[in-house]
Amino acid sequence: MFAYLGQHPQIFLPLRKEVHYFGSDLTRTPGNPWFVTNEQDYLALFKEAPESKIVGEASVLYLYSSQAAAEIKAFQPEAKIIIQLRNPIDMLYSYHGQNLLAVQEDIQDFQEAYNCVEQRRRRESIPRWCIMPEQLLYPDIAQFSAQVERYYDQFGRDRVHIMIYDDFRKDTKGEFSRLLSFLGVDPGFEPQFNSINSHRKVRFRWLQGQTQLPSLPIRLLLKLMSDKRGYHALIRLATLNSTPAKRMPLKPEFKARLKREFSGDIRKLGELLGRDLSHWVREQA
Repeated sequence: MFAYLGQHPQIFLPLRKEVHYFGSDLTRTPGNPWFVTNEQDYLALFKEAPESKIVGEASVLYLYSSQAAAEIKAFQPEAKIIIQLRNPIDMLYSYHGQNLLAVQEDIQDFQEAYNCVEQRRRRESIPRWCIMPEQLLYPDIAQFSAQVERYYDQFGRDRVHIMIYDDFRKDTKGEFSRLLSFLGVDPGFEPQFNSINSHRKVRFRWLQGQTQLPSLPIRLLLKLMSDKRGYHALIRLATLNSTPAKRMPLKPEFKARLKREFSGDIRKLGELLGRDLSHWVREQA
């Protein structure tokens, strides 16, 4: 969605994604080149934005954070919030794959990684290049009802736009147009709806680790480059160091367990949104 919105002529999104400026309860490992931790650097992300455009950014753990919603509200009370939700079981499996690709995760089997949550809450079994340990708390990441409610409480329903991934797949153009109307920009614009974040696997973990927590020589090199060139270089390196891959489906017994565990929160989320999401946990869903 970040890539699609960034194509709109009335919207400015910075080159960098996942800066995680808000969310004071989140852990940010020192030495990583991705996060922004002070207001001056945060505002600099938007310095090239024409006054005629609306601006925004995207950081996925703003949803999980217990503090981000209030901090965004304090920073910009008139902000509009976009939340895109997916069946938490499918989302977590995909999310685990993305963590593996970014060497934020080192447990290849999703079930084993999911079962490791208690150790990781104690900050044990954290991978070497992990830049934010909270992203490994899989059962907590997908408790959507309380997360959405925080944003409703802070901004009101009229300033929070919820998109369901199922709806977007079925009616991509229509759902995107409704999102643009919410933002107050031309709803007739149609971006290139290319596939983003298809599953890939990393070639060399150490090399990928340098894109997350670079060694001193690489950090010095990045300082000599402009922010844009440095960011492009890291993205390019990460892409070249990966290859397309297929994932096996979740084991049926583990998928059934996840459906049981998330059924209560899915029901609460459905009630909050005023729609039936029970198909997410039905046996044939």
